[in-house]
Amino acid sequence: MNVKHVKIMIILNNPMKVKIDLIYERNKIMNFDGFKVSFDLRTCKVKDGKGGYFNALWHMFDLEGNAIIELEDGSIKTWNGNDIIFTDNKFEEYGFI
Repeated sequence: MNVKHVKIMIILNNPMKVKIDLIYERNKIMNFDGFKVSFDLRTCKVKDGKGGYFNALWHMFDLEGNAIIELEDGSIKTWNGNDIIFTDNKFEEYGFI
């Protein structure tokens, strides 16, 4: 079992800050205290700087706002986070008022 210890800070509304320590197993979903945490990849298109796009899987953003992406050949790259367009329609899972 590949288990890692992670510290997450969730900022709900300033000055209210919640620090959460959790242990997770990669690609598993945990529910606790009303929070749902998942570690899913997201499909995206990435601007290539030449006016086009290429397909990738988004893994996460780093602390500087850069995206960690996986290309179709399996290589991992760091890319400007502003050049990422998610294609998985996550908004359909949420209800807006």
